Amino acid sequence: MDDTCVTCAEVLNWVAYGACRHKDVYCTCVARSRFISHDRCCSICKTPSNVVFVTKDLGEYTKRIGDFSVLPPDVEEGRVGNYWYHEGTQSFFDDSDHYKMIKAMCELSCSVCDGIDKFRRKEKFKDIEELKGHLFHKHKLFIIQFYGESELYTHMSTEHHTCRMCLRQDAGQYEYYKNFRDFENHFHTYHFLCEDEECLAKKFVVFLSEHELKVNYPTDENMHTQRSYV
Repeated sequence: MDDTCVTCAEVLNWVAYGACRHKDVYCTCVARSRFISHDRCCSICKTPSNVVFVTKDLGEYTKRIGDFSVLPPDVEEGRVGNYWYHEGTQSFFDDSDHYKMIKAMCELSCSVCDGIDKFRRKEKFKDIEELKGHLFHKHKLFIIQFYGESELYTHMSTEHHTCRMCLRQDAGQYEYYKNFRDFENHFHTYHFLCEDEECLAKKFVVFLSEHELKVNYPTDENMHTQRSYV
């Protein structure tokens, strides 16, 4: 069988699917998305699913859940009738060994603390946010967040700064700056920043050339038509 996961491109041995019944994603990818990112949507059609069903991939013979409403609601971790339920990912399993594997994968621990004492886990964390807090407050460490291409563009466009002057000169040149200090240093180095107190307060008024700066600085009316507000 050569079916592969649309997310990680690994061979589909086990799949997880919701009511939309798209069985194209490896169950580990679904578990990570639901447990770490709290993303309950199908990777194919973006339909949200309160629960997913995990089973072995057998191609056209893969076990199907025709009606997800038959799955018991308000269940707790562990054995539920013929299935096993994992609360962290809201997933039902038809195989106990695979349930135990995903459960172990989702058990959060601190690698720093575990490295100090390999035989006894120091801390237990109920979710990723609690682990982040532990890493920062106890070890001054951060968890790095990874983005897909579209998510990265959205993050960079909303959380960081890019220079419109550079984009005017080269539409494909996207460079981002993490804070206003780095942004201001860029303007000082590559452009002509208006040092007027009022303009600095607007963060920032910038010109492409020194000539533009000198010509347009005396009159407010001209400045509004020629300069770039960033």
